[in-house]
Amino acid sequence: MENVEFRPLFARQPVHMLLLDVGCFSGDESGHLICECLQEHFAIACSLNNPSRMTYFALYGIGQCLEEIFPLAPVKGNYPILSTAIDNLKDCQGTSSGTSKHAENADILLGLKAAVEQFKKYAQAFFQSQGQWLQLEVTIITTRSNPSLIKELEQEATKANADNFKKIQLVVIGSEYMDTLATCDNIQESQASSSSNGTLSNNLPSLVEVHTIENDKYSLENLLKNWLIDSGTDKEHLHILLPDEVTLLCDSHERMLCPSSLPFFDCFSVHPDSTCSYNKPVSNVSSKKTNTVPVHRLRVTKLIPASDICESILHGMPMIVKATTCWKIEWDDLEHNQQNFIAFCHQLREMDSVALLTLEVNSKALSPRGNFLLLPSHGNTLLIKSIAVRELLLPCDLLTTNQEPKPEAVESIRNALEKVPKANNYNPLLETSQLCPSLANSLLPKSHGKTTTSKRPYTANKHKTSDKKQVRFNPPNNGSGFPTHL
Repeated sequence: MENVEFRPLFARQPVHMLLLDVGCFSGDESGHLICECLQEHFAIACSLNNPSRMTYFALYGIGQCLEEIFPLAPVKGNYPILSTAIDNLKDCQGTSSGTSKHAENADILLGLKAAVEQFKKYAQAFFQSQGQWLQLEVTIITTRSNPSLIKELEQEATKANADNFKKIQLVVIGSEYMDTLATCDNIQESQASSSSNGTLSNNLPSLVEVHTIENDKYSLENLLKNWLIDSGTDKEHLHILLPDEVTLLCDSHERMLCPSSLPFFDCFSVHPDSTCSYNKPVSNVSSKKTNTVPVHRLRVTKLIPASDICESILHGMPMIVKATTCWKIEWDDLEHNQQNFIAFCHQLREMDSVALLTLEVNSKALSPRGNFLLLPSHGNTLLIKSIAVRELLLPCDLLTTNQEPKPEAVESIRNALEKVPKANNYNPLLETSQLCPSLANSLLPKSHGKTTTSKRPYTANKHKTSDKKQVRFNPPNNGSGFPTHL
């Protein structure tokens, strides 16, 4: 383990400042939809275990006047205040008056300036206390789409001289695709002309990013969930080692949030180690308290073709499912249940389908309902696996390329792969991980780096005799060699 390299995790998460153009959402449901998405997003962000995916956040409402809805503050531990602030945001909607485009741009620029000033004060104090600088990412949500706004945002960022600016993200909701293309063309032309005139520095043309999204909840959720993705690029994530000393350096991307990092983990898994363990008496066992887990009730909600299931959305520990052999059930009922179970497995195989299950929640308290997948096998058993739900999915906007590899790279990889042993299948019985020796070594006491043998806790002293009278106990024997009672 001495040669293991480590990389920072969520160490480059920027400060997020959201400027919401509330005047643009007057008279429609867009504003309420944004507020709903913000409430749900921060419910997840504030509940995630460490390390924090969102460090600091601020929210401004842009209307007839600039309003600071939520001042720059840590996200963790502040959900009640955030929830109240988002509720107050609904009251700010529709406060924009009819003005010219230049005047409309002015309030957004004023909001950007205020956000930058507040960030500078906070970043300076953070550097003095923590010894590191924070990065700033400003997101502006609006329905305005005009090239002059982008150009003025670039100029304002230049005047702000914020060295820790990561980017300004201008999100336009509900614009037509052709308008977006025209806007992007004008942005590039204005940036090129400004750079040639010396008004913008060479590192700023990509500072403002323009995104057009649909006016729906899914698009808004993806926009906010991007804030939860690790933005650090200080170190590669994986090394794939091939023969001939060929090493592939890779980055790994999360497809979904891990349910174990959130409360209610037991609602997304049926594995005994994943569920909450309860100490309560079980009447048919003994009067002593016993660890128990819930008896899950899963309702079949859909049948899905097996070929349409994507492996990237399956998670958790798989479990094998078979017909019950519970001794408390009548024999005829057991036989009837087994025949139904075999028929269920047979029909899934015949239909080449898998069954989607939803957890039925019987508790009075509000709790989530996880989804599961039943996969048939050639034997009369099923495999159950957890499958992702909407709230857990993360955006997966990986850029794909049709670029052909260079001939010398193909030759190098082909030669390396030819030296890898071939196998017809994977047999886990032939593969060991050295888990048991590692566990044993970690459990044994160590002295100066060497493992020592533990001493016996009790040693017989043959030289001392007890003053009490020793009584020999001969338990009765029932013929089996074991005592009937003690």
